Amino acid sequence: MKKMRWMCAAAGLALLLGGCAKGADSPAKESAQTQEQQAVQEEQEKQSEQKEEPSGESVTLRFAWWGGDDRHTATLKAIEEYQKLNPHVKIEAEYQGYDGYNDKILTQLAGGTQPDIMQTIATAAAEYQAAFPESFVKLDKQDTFTLDVFDQGFLDSFCRAHDGSIVAVPSGVSSYNLVVNKTVTDAAGVELPDNMTWGGVYH
Repeated sequence: MKKMRWMCAAAGLALLLGGCAKGADSPAKESAQTQEQQAVQEEQEKQSEQKEEPSGESVTLRFAWWGGDDRHTATLKAIEEYQKLNPHVKIEAEYQGYDGYNDKILTQLAGGTQPDIMQTIATAAAEYQAAFPESFVKLDKQDTFTLDVFDQGFLDSFCRAHDGSIVAVPSGVSSYNLVVNKTVTDAAGVELPDNMTWGGVYH
C-alpha cells in the first residue's frame, strides 16, 4: 500500500513538473491543475485500498512430514497446486523418512522452532498438545476452518487433545493388511473365501 502511494505521488509530481517546463501559467490555472491532479491521486489511492486485502499479504509456512518417495511426490504436488491458487503463500517443505522424525519434532517443540504444519501419527497429536499446549491451534475454535468435511468419529477418536479441543485433522487413513501367496495356498488345498474373520485365518 505504501509503495502504491509513493508511486501515485511520484506520478502527480511528474505531471506538475511537466506543466512547469512548458511555460508559466496563471496562478488560477495552476491551482485548478493542482486540484485536479490531487483528485486523481486520491482516487487512485482509494481504488488501491479497495483492491488490497489482508489475504494478499505474503505468508511463509513450514510443512513437515515423513514418508517414502510416493508420499513426498504427492505432497509436493499438492503444495504446488495450493500455491497456484494462493500465490501470496509460500510453503517450505521439510520431509524425511520415519526414523527419527518424532524425536526431531519433539526437539523442535521444546525449542520453539517447530514447523507451522506437521504430520503426526494418530496418537501423537494429543501427546504433543499435552506437553506443549501453547504450540497448537484449536481448530474447532477457528471461524475460518471447516471441520464438517471430516468424519466426526475419526476426529473424536484421534484428533482431540486432552482438553477436548481438536488440534489435528486426518490427511489420510492407513491400515494393516494380510497378504497371502495364493500359489502356496492353492498347492496346499486351502480355500480362501472372499471375506474372512480372524478366527477363520487362525483355523
